[in-house]
Amino acid sequence: MDFRFKYRRHQASDQESRKEKRSESERLSSVKGMSYAFVIPTYLASGPLTGWLLGSWLDQRMHTAFWLPTLIVLCTIASFAMVIRMMASLNR
Repeated sequence: MDFRFKYRRHQASDQESRKEKRSESERLSSVKGMSYAFVIPTYLASGPLTGWLLGSWLDQRMHTAFWLPTLIVLCTIASFAMVIRMMASLNR
C-alpha cells in the first residue's frame, strides 16, 4: 500500500514537470512564430528597396537606365528565395 502511494506521488510529480516543460516549449514556439511574423515582411520589403536604391545609384553614376529595373527584379527574387529557404528550415 505504501509503495503504491509513493509511486502515484512520484508519477504525479512527473506529470507536473511534463506540463511545465510543455508550457515552456509552447511559449518558445509562440515567440518563434512572432519573430517569423516580423522577419518575413522585412525580408520581402528590403529586397525591392535595396534593388531600387542600388539601381538608382548605379544609373546615376554610370548614366545608364537599365540597372534600376534589373536590380529590383534580382533583389526581389533573392528576398523571395530567402523567405522560401527560411520556411523550409522551419518545417525540418
